Parts: sequence; C-alpha cells; structure tokens
Amino acid sequence: MILIQTTSDSKKNLSKIGKVLLMNKLSACIHITDSGIESSYIWEDNIATEHEYQLTIKTDEKNRDVIVNLIMEHHNYDVPEIIEIKADILNKDYYKWFNNSIE
Repeated sequence: MILIQTTSDSKKNLSKIGKVLLMNKLSACIHITDSGIESSYIWEDNIATEHEYQLTIKTDEKNRDVIVNLIMEHHNYDVPEIIEIKADILNKDYYKWFNNSIE
C-alpha cells in the first residue's frame, strides 16, 4: 500500500478530489484533516504562511500515475504538493478489505 498526500487551503477542493478517487475505486479510503495545518513555505522568494488541510489517499502503486494526474487536473493550486509514503498493512482482515476495495 502507498499513501499519497496533498494539501490545499480548500477543504472543499480536497473533498472533491477524494470523492472522484473513491467513485473510481482508485482508493480504498481517504482522510482529510479537519483541524487544518499551518504551512510555511518559500513562494516567489518570500516566506508564505497559510492555513491548509491535508488529504491522505490510501491506494496501490498501480494507481499512482492516474491519481497524480487527477490531483493535478482538479487541484486549486498551480503547484500542488504530491508526496508518496510506502506503508505495510499489518492486519490480514484490513489487507483483504483494502484489496477488494480498489481496482
């Protein structure tokens, strides 16, 4: 399993992306942080600070490219953060559910 994460200042935008992923069975489960994150970063040679939300997408490596393209197409940022974290599923029943939930 891999986790793909992206952030946005729009929870609505992340929810839209997440719903598309779930409807197309590209992800078994998504998480959106509700409390938000304070992000500070360099943008156009200045330090910017924004309130953001984080979308975590649980998926399989075979769906990576489709998900990245979907995020790029629907994201409200010009340069969205898209990162991948590799994860092992340690619960046999969850593993079975996960694999039956994605295509």
